[in-house]
Amino acid sequence: IFLKSYIIFLKSYIIFLKSYIIFLMSYIIFLMSYIIFLKIFFLILFSDKKTLYLQKNSFTNLLKLSTMAIKYRVMGRKNPFSKQTAYYAQQVSNGVVKREDLFERISNRCTLTSADVKACLDALEFEIIQVLLDGQSVRFGDLFSVRTTLGNKRNGAPAEDKFDANMITNARVRFRAGTKLRNALAVGVPGQRVKFEKIKSAKNEGE
Repeated sequence: IFLKSYIIFLKSYIIFLKSYIIFLMSYIIFLMSYIIFLKIFFLILFSDKKTLYLQKNSFTNLLKLSTMAIKYRVMGRKNPFSKQTAYYAQQVSNGVVKREDLFERISNRCTLTSADVKACLDALEFEIIQVLLDGQSVRFGDLFSVRTTLGNKRNGAPAEDKFDANMITNARVRFRAGTKLRNALAVGVPGQRVKFEKIKSAKNEGE
């Protein structure tokens, strides 16, 4: 009888331990959930409006991007040989986006502040110049690549051993658009992204 009672006691004790462990795990999960809730609460409480409405701003910017177009004006040009006039599209400037404007625009698309973006782009500007000065080229993903080429004196040197660095006249920067940039501006392709908007010429505006 004593042995049976002891076994029953052990089983009850084991069941109690299991229940206690389950209780501890539930309590830990509750604490972790509460901590996450507090983090989110304070993040919302002390974060700026830009972070809170980032998704909304990104969607708004996407709508603005989809409605923008390259403006052009139709201009007549006379062929010097046939003396006939043909008309072509000439792009009209739609303004200049300055560095400060870029800081704000990029800031509206991510969680970085405009000051953070400025610091990143300043560092990028320095590194690109440094890489080119080191004689290397820069490949910025599929967006663009930049390299340098050398200009020489027109007549060159009569022999290889007669050439020296003083005969190099300049170091030119060569920019080459990458696949992503070319595809974004491609015309006559399925899903064409670039749009055009005709502007009235000064002659038509006066009519």
